[in-house]
Amino acid sequence: GPLAGIAGLDRGALNASGNIKVGDDLVADVTGRLTDIRGGGVRLELLSFDAKAASGKVTLGARARGSAGAPIDLTLAATGARANGAWTGDATLTGTVDQLPIRTSRPVIWRQSEAGWSLDATFAALRGTIDVDLATANSAATGKVQLQDVNLRGLSRLARITPLNGRVTGVANFNNGIGPATGDLRLTVEGANPVGVTADPVTLTLTADLANGRLVSKIAGNGQGFNLDANSSLAVREGEGFAILADEDAPMTATVDLQGRAEQLWALFGPEDQSLRGEIDANVRATGTLARPVLEGSLDVAEGAYEHGETGLALRDISAHGAFDQNSARITNVKAIDGHGGSLAGEGQVTWNNGVMQGGVTFNASNLRVLGRDDRLAVVSGNGAVTLGDDATAITGNFTVQQARISVEQPASSSIPTIPGLRRVNFPNQTGEEDAIAEKPPWLRPVQLNVKVSAPRRIMVFGRGLDTEWGADVRVTGSLSDPSLFGTATLERGDLDLAGRRFQFDTGTITLDGPIRMARIDIAANRTTADITASVRVSGTPVEPKFVLESTPALPQDEVLARVLFGRSVTELSGFEAAQLAAGLAQLAGGQAGFDPVGLVRQATGLDRVSFGAEGGLATVSAGKYIAEDVYVQVGAGGTGGVGAEVEWEPTNGLSIISAADGNGDTKIAVRWKKDY
Repeated sequence: GPLAGIAGLDRGALNASGNIKVGDDLVADVTGRLTDIRGGGVRLELLSFDAKAASGKVTLGARARGSAGAPIDLTLAATGARANGAWTGDATLTGTVDQLPIRTSRPVIWRQSEAGWSLDATFAALRGTIDVDLATANSAATGKVQLQDVNLRGLSRLARITPLNGRVTGVANFNNGIGPATGDLRLTVEGANPVGVTADPVTLTLTADLANGRLVSKIAGNGQGFNLDANSSLAVREGEGFAILADEDAPMTATVDLQGRAEQLWALFGPEDQSLRGEIDANVRATGTLARPVLEGSLDVAEGAYEHGETGLALRDISAHGAFDQNSARITNVKAIDGHGGSLAGEGQVTWNNGVMQGGVTFNASNLRVLGRDDRLAVVSGNGAVTLGDDATAITGNFTVQQARISVEQPASSSIPTIPGLRRVNFPNQTGEEDAIAEKPPWLRPVQLNVKVSAPRRIMVFGRGLDTEWGADVRVTGSLSDPSLFGTATLERGDLDLAGRRFQFDTGTITLDGPIRMARIDIAANRTTADITASVRVSGTPVEPKFVLESTPALPQDEVLARVLFGRSVTELSGFEAAQLAAGLAQLAGGQAGFDPVGLVRQATGLDRVSFGAEGGLATVSAGKYIAEDVYVQVGAGGTGGVGAEVEWEPTNGLSIISAADGNGDTKIAVRWKKDY
């Protein structure tokens, strides 16, 4: 049956059969398997076992396959015998951890009785050796563990930190019997580097001594451009056996001096889809207790750089100063640029009490590129705040979008075929850790948005023939990687290029009520020829826009398109024209996005709009760009009008003054007023 809720398991299933008799002599013959085990950081696909017991002897065979921070595939064989009220026996272990071999160099010797237990084992593991000798008796405990050239990659995976290369060598001793517990640790880490990095490896030495109820430790290291010197002294609570815990309410002292590169620390503790680089100089002194630490010192960051892979946010020349004042840290002089003329400045304060960290940073963005992906770009200005919460980090603020570009081209992943009925059940990180979000460090907690964004214009939506400009007034909520938008976007200007013919958009709205990929589009464009008036209505979502071609008088889509493109019926087209017609119909049907020369020209020149077309049998081209916040200039050439220009000035929101001149001498001036209601 199911195992959820038993022994701390979140899920799992047991299927076992056999016979068990409990009496003066244990008699058992049981075979079973546990599948899909989820609990804590353990995710086992299979745990099978075969156990037999009779006449005071027992044999056990088991195999475990899955993950315990790192992939594991282990096979255990154990035997035991009962004599004089105690069980004794041996065991062997073989398999892999993180695809590195592990095996017992000799049979493990074990003993279990009412007085205590003992274990003596030597493993050839993770390309090194591990010796373990542990024992308990009458509430006392002794232990010795030795590591020799053990590979760091497997250990770091088991510890669930960023995988590291390197070797660990050391020895730990422990004794807890009559009198205070004693122990010592001597550990050396050599050649440590994040996987993929080989230059200037890190060397660390760790020493610790336990005596008279206090644990005194020291760690020193250098490499990868940093130097670390830290030490601490804290009280412990001694229990029976190996039960030694830090006393969180007893006085403690600690110091940390760190100078070097931030990327090495980020490689250990930061999220994998983000990166932080720069110089760090930290000098921190801690007193008080573990439950209520008192910190003094400073932290400086210089020449920093931060990148967020999901959004494309990239900051350069980051600098900041932090000063610790007992139970708080004041953050000042936070400055950064985005490399494209944008800047970020801020300050803040963080406090902690009884293990709870609160506070945050307020900031000002000026023309900051907050989205920098190929399919999404946004430059904003405004004020905001980053606030540390119990279960998430919140970003709030009020911003104006200076410009934005959103592509409606379907991502490559949308073309991957799907298998109907296929359902994934073992998602990563679904291990019950969701309930422990509040215990995660602030930098690993999810980021939640609650931001008001206004954009009078200059939101460019393009792709698949669309070239449009929008204004919007929305609120952005949800996670940073998948935000939800609520509000409305209104069309300012735009057209649809369909097989070389332009359809001018008259009206349009985009209703935002959730993730941007689910926004509802409703825009229409018209084109009039000698015998029909054709219209294109775009609906659907930005990810899956739907194009519908209609006409007056009503005709089939291919007939309407043929008359718009070539001025005659589909039955009169040449082979080349028929191929062009097919391409236009595929565009209407929402086919795979292909080569986009207009997008390439726009990206290379930095123009806001670029359009190619034809008029009176002659090719036309037009390009437009905002030369000021409220002044838009568009220049066109070709067609019957020759070279022409248009200037639009928006002195106030909703009112536009348009001045235009064609190459044939015609000029015009117009005033446009509109109101959304």
